[in-house]
Amino acid sequence: MAELFGRNSHEDAGFFVARRLDMQGMKITEPWPVIHSRIHCYFYLTGGEALMQIGDELCLFQSGEYASIPAGQIFSVRYFDSCTGYMGGFSTGFVSDNGLNPVQQFGSLRRWGQHKVFFEEKTQPYIRTIFERLCTKYESGESQKIIKACLILLLTEVEEASGTAAQPLSTENRHCNQFIESVFARCDLRIPVADYAAELGISQDYLQKVVKRITGRSPTSWIHEAVILEAKAWLLSTDTPVGDISARVGVEDPAYFSRLFKKHTGSTPLEYRKRNSSSNKNPF
Repeated sequence: MAELFGRNSHEDAGFFVARRLDMQGMKITEPWPVIHSRIHCYFYLTGGEALMQIGDELCLFQSGEYASIPAGQIFSVRYFDSCTGYMGGFSTGFVSDNGLNPVQQFGSLRRWGQHKVFFEEKTQPYIRTIFERLCTKYESGESQKIIKACLILLLTEVEEASGTAAQPLSTENRHCNQFIESVFARCDLRIPVADYAAELGISQDYLQKVVKRITGRSPTSWIHEAVILEAKAWLLSTDTPVGDISARVGVEDPAYFSRLFKKHTGSTPLEYRKRNSSSNKNPF
């Protein structure tokens, strides 16, 4: 699993993988290592159950439920029992060659979006057919065009099932989404709100008002959230020193970084790393 979804692998624009999951009769009760993936990962269960930590959210998945783990998010399996179904992942570029940004098009690919989706019983056979098609085409190495078409169909079904199917966005909503997407793509405290506004061709005051009205939060709070999430990923998935992690997220003063981290999490970076250390077991 770490090799499949790990930090330093499969960042090319054309990456895609689909596998059948058959862990019938197998059970683990200890968490396996946190993964910080640079591709979009997915799991779909047709049997059994799994408890997964996705970012700060703990989700129990059972038959008929789909897990969406956006690129850049951290996740870990905390528990599973007799899981069957499908899993895999793909790069953003794999589904963006149609000229559209898939992160803007599909809410399930956003790090701040919905991670768990349930498919109704009448829809589940159809969803399994899509996954079987993806696995078969992937295993044969044939027709990447069909794989892309099936994947986009799957993502569309996920949007419908989650009740967040794409609707025409107002200009304000589009600006808000573009801002948050850019913030999570960069995770850099050095970039001021004014720079994001300039890139969007709008004023800082306008961006402040739009983001606050639509999300109930300030642009600065979104920047802090992205920075803390990225820091958590590095703390849990690597042995990188705290000072280096601080620099990676745009905080040159490690002491200030520790204070900021504690303000948002209630613990220092080292305390957080120690408390959330995972087992080395990886059943996949």
